[in-house]
Amino acid sequence: TRITGDLLWMNTHADFSGQIANSSDPGLLIEDGRLRLERVDPDGNLLGPLGAKTIAFGDLSQYNNLPLIGTAVIGPGGLVSSYPVSSPSLFDLVSLKGYLGPGWDVQLFRNGALLDYRPSNSFNEYEFVDIPLNYGVNELQLAFNGPQGERRTESYHYNIGQNMMKPGQWAYQASLSFPSRHSLLLNGNTSVQDESNRPGPLMAWKSTLGLTEWLTLSNYLASAKIKGVNHSYLGSGVSGYLQSMQIDADMAFDTQQSSKAMQVGVLTSIAGVSLSGRYASLDSNWVATGGSVGYRDQLEVRAGGIRLFPFLPSTSFSTDYRRQIIDDEQRNESWGISNYNQTFGITHSHRIYLQKQMLYGTTLETTDGTSSFSWMNGALHWTGDVNYQLHPERQWNDLIMSGNIDLGDDIILTNGFNYNFPQQTWRALMSMNKQGRSALLGISLNYNSESVWGAGLNLSMNFTREPRQSSWMMDGSSGSGYSAVSAMAFIDENKNRQKDESEEVIPDVGYFVNRYDHPATSDSTGIAFLNNIASNIPANITISPATLPDLSYVPADKGYRLVPRPGCPFELDFPVWITGEVSGLVCEVQGEMIRPVSGIIIEAVDADGKKIGTTLSGYDGFYDFEALPTGPVTLRISPEQAEKIGFEGEATCVTIPSTGGYIDNVRLVVQKKSQNRTNTEGL
Repeated sequence: TRITGDLLWMNTHADFSGQIANSSDPGLLIEDGRLRLERVDPDGNLLGPLGAKTIAFGDLSQYNNLPLIGTAVIGPGGLVSSYPVSSPSLFDLVSLKGYLGPGWDVQLFRNGALLDYRPSNSFNEYEFVDIPLNYGVNELQLAFNGPQGERRTESYHYNIGQNMMKPGQWAYQASLSFPSRHSLLLNGNTSVQDESNRPGPLMAWKSTLGLTEWLTLSNYLASAKIKGVNHSYLGSGVSGYLQSMQIDADMAFDTQQSSKAMQVGVLTSIAGVSLSGRYASLDSNWVATGGSVGYRDQLEVRAGGIRLFPFLPSTSFSTDYRRQIIDDEQRNESWGISNYNQTFGITHSHRIYLQKQMLYGTTLETTDGTSSFSWMNGALHWTGDVNYQLHPERQWNDLIMSGNIDLGDDIILTNGFNYNFPQQTWRALMSMNKQGRSALLGISLNYNSESVWGAGLNLSMNFTREPRQSSWMMDGSSGSGYSAVSAMAFIDENKNRQKDESEEVIPDVGYFVNRYDHPATSDSTGIAFLNNIASNIPANITISPATLPDLSYVPADKGYRLVPRPGCPFELDFPVWITGEVSGLVCEVQGEMIRPVSGIIIEAVDADGKKIGTTLSGYDGFYDFEALPTGPVTLRISPEQAEKIGFEGEATCVTIPSTGGYIDNVRLVVQKKSQNRTNTEGL
């Protein structure tokens, strides 16, 4: 169960999973639970002069780490940060971690290319560690697939190479967390990490200051108790540009254990290929906040965005090398190559990595690979992941397949199959779900190679409160992590941009959300409930002009830009003005001859003398004003142009009716100042 709401002016997220009954306990058993309260403002308007962009309490994840020192937040706690909402953990790496409900899996995409996959697991967590980011814009997308055919996405944006602080700009992050607890709601620890490796109360601080356009400084502080030993960390870092190359360097000290660590990294782009390298050296007794690091020296080199075949623009390669020295007798090396493709509508990726482990004079070499694919075609959506070994023996390891088939009438058939080749075990599952207007209903069946079967009845409901009518909107989507907007379109007769009691609403109006058509339209009350909008990132909401019932209806404003919050729908009013259109000819009178004049600037002025429109006469003297407000409008030749070219002309007044309309054949006469005025009335 996922619940999202607004509590204490903060976005509240609660996730629960468990069992209704089993053979040993017939009662309700909550096996896992997460609670997070968060407020995000990308513009940094939180906490007044502190300029915070993120405030969070509870079970935290996806926050900045401390170079060399380790994870800044582990377990439940609190955090305040003024860093950009999306910023990398290191200058070219980021890690994503979070809650993964029972039966859910997640795929990781970067700029549309499939990078990695995490299946459902007993820990109810997913974690993608050290995701490589290419030079330039990186859009990471997590695609979650549920056991009932549900699908939801989360997006993160990183601009590598443009992540320097501006001169005088300062950002900070302060946090306190308690890793000894699995979550805020449950004290049991079923995390991936061993309890003995998780530190006690962890306090962390990070700040960054921009000195110049090409230089920033950072400092780090942390205090933790790890395996009964106190650690106090102090660190600093510098980031700078050298022509098109970004260079980062960090150094940290553990003042209580008299140990130190340092690293230096380089990032650049050559001919569209992202190149990065990083070297780290640690004392043998160095311990990070998450536990022992496991190496003494590490060298990493990566190249991404390699396009070997110009005629295949959707195919790219990346390669990476890593060398770790653990001690004088232990050393690890690995080299990998990855390929990302989109072929015939199928997104697929392949990775082969070679590993060499040298331990006390013995060398072990292995070569492994993994392939993943995602294919959507109309009513079909299939995903798959296969792991295999090439050396020392050739063998298949795991096969994971899942697919959704849209049977029509809002019925989804979901299939899944997992097979472990070495153990020769398998598990198959199938579910059928009906999407109703207010709920999703389904049945599920599963069976495995050990003759264990299961069956379930599924019910999924998403409740969202419509703030204007104080009514609850229900559907069967997994939209609790998203935001909503209550939009109302109305005819603004007095042009005060406020809905007055006598003004009519407009039904069947559609909207754009970030330039994409939203499926909702306004009802008979003029309200359109726009749901499933991504949270905590800016969204642009505008009226779709093509859905307005008359061509003379024009939105009074371009729209709204806001940062939606889950559980707290915004109320947005969209005033619409009734307008008119005026057209005619600009001509010059020469005796009894009338000649059209091109290139004349005509201005439209309202009753208050304010210029409300400008247009230019065409080659045949024709001009046209669109979307002029109702009421009296004066048309005149631009005084500046008339003075410059030595022409003059009398202004003409027209009145656009309150119902709008089209007024044509409005003639504007110009003549040279030296000529006598000619009476053109009736022409």
